[in-house]
Amino acid sequence: MNNSILKLGNVVKADPAVQNVIAYTGGGGATNGGSINIALKPLGKQCKESLNCSVRQTGAPEIINRLRPKLNRLPVASAFLQAAQDLRIGGTVERGALPIHHPIGQRAGPGALGPTAVAG
Repeated sequence: MNNSILKLGNVVKADPAVQNVIAYTGGGGATNGGSINIALKPLGKQCKESLNCSVRQTGAPEIINRLRPKLNRLPVASAFLQAAQDLRIGGTVERGALPIHHPIGQRAGPGALGPTAVAG
């Protein structure tokens, strides 16, 4: 499995919109599984999207669609791609013995004006 996750990680790292890749095997009691966390470059228009550019112009869904066929061609493992919000700002309100968490996420879409509270 270690060889498989390295091959998948190398394909992801080669994408011009990817800033960083962390890949690991196992977890949750599974010996034949793993995860890859991908950090994308920030959005911007300072330069054309490439490995040498520090920004990207592509959204996460487009990057997933670009990576999916490349990862599916590898005979090493199956990859399931899913976009996740990486901005986690929050606090804890104590009520009795159980804390209540209120993470804050960033609203996506054309009309987004700023952060919005997400029930956790």
